[in-house]
Amino acid sequence: MCKWPVWLSAAGFVSEVPGTGSEASELGEDEARPAGFVDPTGFEQLWCPEDLPLPSCHLAVGVVLKVRRDKPCPPAGHTAGQVSRMCPRMEPAPVIGLPSPIPSRLAQPCHPQDGAPAYMFPCLETSVTRATPDGRGAVLWHNRGLNSVPLGSTWMGWGKAGPPDALVLSTFTRELPPQHDDTEAQIVEDLESEPASWDRLLEPVNIGDAVRAVYETIADAPDKMGEGYQYLIARVPETQLPEGAVKPGRQLGFVLTDALCSPDLNDADWQDEAGCFAASDIAVLAVPPGGKSDFMPEVYKALYKPSSIDTSTVKIEGIA
Repeated sequence: MCKWPVWLSAAGFVSEVPGTGSEASELGEDEARPAGFVDPTGFEQLWCPEDLPLPSCHLAVGVVLKVRRDKPCPPAGHTAGQVSRMCPRMEPAPVIGLPSPIPSRLAQPCHPQDGAPAYMFPCLETSVTRATPDGRGAVLWHNRGLNSVPLGSTWMGWGKAGPPDALVLSTFTRELPPQHDDTEAQIVEDLESEPASWDRLLEPVNIGDAVRAVYETIADAPDKMGEGYQYLIARVPETQLPEGAVKPGRQLGFVLTDALCSPDLNDADWQDEAGCFAASDIAVLAVPPGGKSDFMPEVYKALYKPSSIDTSTVKIEGIA
């Protein structure tokens, strides 16, 4: 699998999400649970543990950076399927009962210069705020366990749809079908049922400010961001999603296009109209309480410890 570090750029700071890249904690032969952070990245689902508040969500733009040419780039002429086999997590796995996701494809082969953006995609920045032990500050938790950092499944080559700062992000939402047991009769019923229609979530928004944040981060990148492939997630300012928009039972669709295109996910031919585009398709699912799990790593105890804070009056002191 391609386990690349994930960096967040927001409000003038850049920070690496713990557990991404080579830092992800894995089980040893005699371990019952990981000792540290697990890899939180996913391409299809956002998991919401039942004992955590719903995350705060902002629209964001994800960029794939190749900082040094120390690993082979996918050679020219490779198809999306071939690249997906090099990075298995990019190949969507079918989920019975869920509507078909936006098809994944990689628009262009990768030939970035050192430190230059190679691909881009729309995504969500999600976080849960928890108090520090002394109660005077707060920590933004991005890594809340498996499938808590959703990335885009369909990428476009940087600059392939015109100047990146002129692109527009469109957002959609719809209801997921009820989840059932995987009996043969139910599987047939789920496959034959019509998915719900997409509704527009927000008005289309220009991503220019997020692209400028990407350039500023590259120009003054931390030393640790100096090797291999990296994900850089830049928040689109003033795009916090409405309360309740991201909750279990919803499916979210994000499409990045040029300003002349107005995609409609209810139109079967929208991809042909869009031409070059990037997209993200996220199913929001409820999962059992994490705080009661016997397999929860120690580092997540502060996340699940009950706390009540007023985020408008505390200082943000860390990111996880």
